[in-house]
Amino acid sequence: NRDVYFCRISVAGKKVEIESRSKSVLLMFRDYLDSFEEPDITIKALSPEEISAATGAEALREPAQEEGIATEYVEAESVAICRRLAEAMIDDQILLMHGAAISVEGHGYIFMAPSGTGKTTHIRNWLKRIDGTVVINGDKPFVDTDRLLVYGSPWCGKEKMQTNMSTPLSGLIVLERSRENRIVPVSFREFLPVLLQQCYLPEEKELAVKSFPLLSGLKDVPCYKLFCNTSEESALVAYSALTGKVYGA
Repeated sequence: NRDVYFCRISVAGKKVEIESRSKSVLLMFRDYLDSFEEPDITIKALSPEEISAATGAEALREPAQEEGIATEYVEAESVAICRRLAEAMIDDQILLMHGAAISVEGHGYIFMAPSGTGKTTHIRNWLKRIDGTVVINGDKPFVDTDRLLVYGSPWCGKEKMQTNMSTPLSGLIVLERSRENRIVPVSFREFLPVLLQQCYLPEEKELAVKSFPLLSGLKDVPCYKLFCNTSEESALVAYSALTGKVYGA
């Protein structure tokens, strides 16, 4: 049997111990390392079969040596750990979201859209034009639906944009490509289908049933639809609507 490695991290306000059969997987947690006596959550090392079941990855084989671990195995194990952690956090009213989260002037905003729509381009425009913008997470932030906080996480997409921090959640925005930049407020009811598509809902029925009511905790968070192109102006238009201020005025 292969050795089991472990690390202890704090993420989304929880103390988490993670076991892995690969040192490579644990490297991604280096910005979240912490020391504590007792974890709130423990993610045990997963077998190739468990990883395949959690991710849909096929023909995974646990290699005999660390040097022989395939990138596909490492990526699949990382995804499986993420999903196990997301499922464990449901009881604490915390959901894993698919979106790009930023912090500006003490407020957190999550931009959501199907992959390839331009979330990363849009938040890069914020970084270029809006001083003080910090990327909380470029792909998978956690959201505490009770305290309305958005947290960074180690799972941050191929751009690796993330910060170990938390910020009050002040806005949920869905992006839609458009030739012109404009933003309109929408009701929570209108936004709910977006949330259902962009939050992680476990396949296990019991856990999924627990997850659905948590979305109602976001009902008081302002929601918007942002029609935007790739220009830097898109960040200025969004900033004005979200903050009620003209940037630089």
